Amino acid sequence: MKYGFSAAPVDPTKTDADNAVAWFAYWRKQMATGSVSAPAGLYSKTLASDRYTAIGAIQPLTSTSLYRTRWRQRVEFAGVRPDGHRIRGEMVMDYTVSVYGDSGAESFQIRSGPRRGYDNVISTMRLVQRLIFYCGSVCTD
Repeated sequence: MKYGFSAAPVDPTKTDADNAVAWFAYWRKQMATGSVSAPAGLYSKTLASDRYTAIGAIQPLTSTSLYRTRWRQRVEFAGVRPDGHRIRGEMVMDYTVSVYGDSGAESFQIRSGPRRGYDNVISTMRLVQRLIFYCGSVCTD
């Protein structure tokens, strides 16, 4: 399981929704590329190959006093480690725009494990990740 967060650029010539779409596309590409070049992407070890198996719709979330808009996308992925073991996982990405519209924030939650037994452990991984205190640029549900 991994967390990530940082600041996100906001293009003032685009809508918040357009910025969210561009941000999600950029990070899906970056995370997949990082998986096969270093253990910095979708899995905690370098993969020989990976692919997205499902890309969910971008969902608007309820705004808060800090963020005028919030967006979430969930993607599922599969991959093969260099030793031939297959993995599965999911990534939940959040993108927000501040109430001033001049800056954004982003966060990731990535859960992955061996394909064998994955369906039995994914709900436990989700629960454990929800119970870990997370304080970053975006606090999510």
